[in-house]
Amino acid sequence: MFSRIAWLRGLAGWARAGVLVGAGAVAVLGGLAGAPLQAAGETSPPGSSGSGSSSSSSSGSGSGSGGAACPASNPPNELTLVAGTPQTAMVATAFATDLQLALANSDGCPVTSATAGIPVTFSALSSGASGVFSTSASSTVTVGADSAGAIAAPPFAANTTAGSYVVTASSQYGSVAFSLTNAAAGLWCSTLNRRVSTSAGEPMKLTAGVGSTQSTPAGERFPIRLAVTVTDADGNPVAGALVAFSAPPAGASGRFTVHTRGRHDRARVVHPHTVTVEANACGIAVAPAFTANALQGGYVVEATVEHVRPAAFALVNAGPGQPQ
Repeated sequence: MFSRIAWLRGLAGWARAGVLVGAGAVAVLGGLAGAPLQAAGETSPPGSSGSGSSSSSSSGSGSGSGGAACPASNPPNELTLVAGTPQTAMVATAFATDLQLALANSDGCPVTSATAGIPVTFSALSSGASGVFSTSASSTVTVGADSAGAIAAPPFAANTTAGSYVVTASSQYGSVAFSLTNAAAGLWCSTLNRRVSTSAGEPMKLTAGVGSTQSTPAGERFPIRLAVTVTDADGNPVAGALVAFSAPPAGASGRFTVHTRGRHDRARVVHPHTVTVEANACGIAVAPAFTANALQGGYVVEATVEHVRPAAFALVNAGPGQPQ
């Protein structure tokens, strides 16, 4: 019996002698020439084309299984929302989550270009329901992106006007909007199902709000209202607690703006150094607007409740050229 190799060699010889003719024989011999011998039922090894065609490879890393490759150079071309929208905060308190963004490319691939320092400006309304950023003490602030393209605004506090509004973030790559709501105290407490009842114990702790450190030009009003939260030993808010806010009577200081009714029920405005405010259903006491006097310098305004350690607000009346 001939071996398989001998048989193939004979077959090739018959073809050269004209015994085998036709496209089928030519194709068989052409396929056998230069190809490794395989037993019946074997398949081509992984990676071999089998059809004689060559495969091509693309540069760059793939964006996913079967997806197109990501380009080697991929600069940002858009802003995307990351966190902080939508959300609600009670009036005169800080929002729980900072407003966060990222520089991205609409192709879905990672951004490769340098992004550190690319500016993004956050802008809230200048009147009505709105708020202020802690670092600028205004409704607008500009923040630079980090090396990964992430941007986070400084803490943002609701003003004293209830309502819904948007904060817009703008850059050279477009704009996006955050949907925010300032909620009145009663609505806020009922929404969170906070433990607000007459069963709360005696006041045991005062916690200063987001305006505990701020500055303003001498003679100007501070942008963030002074506020404290009153809680008992178990952390329950103490509604109705009387909180006294007191500024220094001399030197660098300021005065509160209080609207009252005088004789014959006529409206009048007074500017005392000390005011007393009743805590609302959430245990929060918000002082009236506070305006710096004409003297430059730093000082402390204290919030006190009887038998409770005071909460302190470190304030500065800034001079010309000093950072705000």
